[in-house]
Amino acid sequence: MSLAMAPVPIPKKKLIAYHQTYHQDGKLQSILPLIEDDEPIVTHVIFAALHINVTMQDEIMHTGHDKDSPAPPPRTKRCLHLTLNDHDPDSAYYDEVWTEKACLQSVGVKTMLLLGGAAHGTISELDYTPGSYESNQQRFEIAYGLVRDLLIRKDFDGIDLDVEEPMTQSGAERLIRRLRQDFPKTFLITMSPMAPGLQGGRELSMLDYSSLEASCGHLIDWYHVQFYNGWGSAGDAWGYSKLTETAFEPSRLVLAILSSPAHGNGFVDIGGIARTVQMIRTGHPSFAGVACWEYFASGRKEKEGEEGTEKQWYEALSAILAAS
Repeated sequence: MSLAMAPVPIPKKKLIAYHQTYHQDGKLQSILPLIEDDEPIVTHVIFAALHINVTMQDEIMHTGHDKDSPAPPPRTKRCLHLTLNDHDPDSAYYDEVWTEKACLQSVGVKTMLLLGGAAHGTISELDYTPGSYESNQQRFEIAYGLVRDLLIRKDFDGIDLDVEEPMTQSGAERLIRRLRQDFPKTFLITMSPMAPGLQGGRELSMLDYSSLEASCGHLIDWYHVQFYNGWGSAGDAWGYSKLTETAFEPSRLVLAILSSPAHGNGFVDIGGIARTVQMIRTGHPSFAGVACWEYFASGRKEKEGEEGTEKQWYEALSAILAAS
């Protein structure tokens, strides 16, 4: 009898589509072509981007003062509300989007919600701010409660924390720990740092991701590492390999790329991505997979143009990830 052990199977690579442009010229940009065949092309779809908005409203004080005396001045009150991009996520504007989300889930595609992104203000509402512990905690509870309730109401499978404004270490840890406390073990928590943040440097969040990995890594499922817009290049494997020299396992590092030059700087065409993935897999067979910003206009040079390129782009990526 041979004592040789069978090779350990390598898990299926993740292929993740960010989905932000829901409508173009008034027309729904359907993501369902990614699931119209026998097997879904992608493993996850991340809906972007959720923002916490602050408005200041005057609150009239009713104090029972003498009617002949001047009324006290109104008190300014902070009011929070959520938008998914520019609209209330519960508005009819998104009815078709949520219907498509349910279709994705029905065939096993995990759906997640991106919190934060390039628009500033959201993360600061969830962070520690100057003041007493009580005032900080109250502010956090109000903002966090809105996000938590939306995640539950829309039945998301996870959240992607895209911190692109300064955040304190303690604030990030509090948010991650609270999410993990409030949701089932199957609920996904991911983050989307720029590559330098995981290479021993700093990026827009100013977070120390090595320290965050040490304190909360067991609560974070994986990272989508941005290699575009000046934060690294997906044109070769050097930057990805640099990540693994720090505290991070390749199985938890997704290569995040642009799907079109229309979405930013640093686009690499499908041939270049194929070469990069091959080089990464040679050195790091357990690497997690690829995420693309974003679904709309994938595979096109411009936002306007031939329809159907999105499915072709993800089909090509799926073949690249499946190659031995």
